Amino acid sequence: MKTIQAKSQKTTPRSVQNPSTKYIFLNSQKIKSFWILLFIFAGMFTQGSLSDAGELYDAKNLQVKNSTKISLEQFIQRIPKGAIVVLGEQHNLASIQQGQLDLLNALRKTGHKINVGLEFLKYTDQPQLDAFQKGQLSEEEFKKSSWGQADFKFYRSQILFPNPATGEKVFAINSPTNLPLAIKEKGLAKLSVDEKALLPPNFELGGANYKERFVERMSGHVKDPEAMNRYFETQSVWDDTMAWKTCQGADSSDNTMVIVVGQFHVEYGDGLIHRIQARCGNKHPIISVYEYLFYNDEIVDFTDFIPSTKYGPLSDYLMIVRQD
Repeated sequence: MKTIQAKSQKTTPRSVQNPSTKYIFLNSQKIKSFWILLFIFAGMFTQGSLSDAGELYDAKNLQVKNSTKISLEQFIQRIPKGAIVVLGEQHNLASIQQGQLDLLNALRKTGHKINVGLEFLKYTDQPQLDAFQKGQLSEEEFKKSSWGQADFKFYRSQILFPNPATGEKVFAINSPTNLPLAIKEKGLAKLSVDEKALLPPNFELGGANYKERFVERMSGHVKDPEAMNRYFETQSVWDDTMAWKTCQGADSSDNTMVIVVGQFHVEYGDGLIHRIQARCGNKHPIISVYEYLFYNDEIVDFTDFIPSTKYGPLSDYLMIVRQD
């Protein structure tokens, strides 16, 4: 049995590193009622054979050493058509982009039709997105009207991956920019009528465990408790809005829905995953993808991937990317 050594680098959402195309999957839970957590790190497949992928592990009883491998073919077989695949990524990285495209191509190769949704796209910009996908709006026009601060070159190919001619579509799933800005400034309770109209129907805040982890993660950046509450409200609105639009997209066809978001939205089944489960019910299998990056010369024993006694498993599947 091969032992993997590396040092864990948990990061806040939107962190940036430079991974290579070597990766590892770990499975921390068997599929139950088709709810799957899947964490992706760069370089999942090559364009040719599914057998070219990195190492996959059964991590339900993850050990510091000697974890059970599963094949990539077995992994792909556990993604039913019509599933929701949520990729919890580190943003703006070319190798992660390539890994996502390899995943999309592998799914298509095995008969899936693909819809894509991105955190960076505001649902109020869906008409512009449709026009861009169909070639009716230039890239520069689309970026000017609808794109934010993320580097577009790392997401262009994912946006253009769905083929409208075959019934595939890309979905804008996040809140319009003015809503989270308003919540950060004054909180949910003080939103105007027009601002409240932009909230997802039946909106709910994230749970206590999610808030606890959020506060811990953000404590170095936000010191004022009232401001922290407003930031958590904003995070919850992002999650629930993306869940709302993801479920709408999944319900619109039998296509497999692949969503790209930041890492924290998918950890421990909280945030976005919890809200997708609440909104979609049992209609769609869920595959949530989380990514970790490691340098080749780092030493790792998998300790950080063992399920938490408080929060449960970090994921069902874990995919590790190595940097050259």
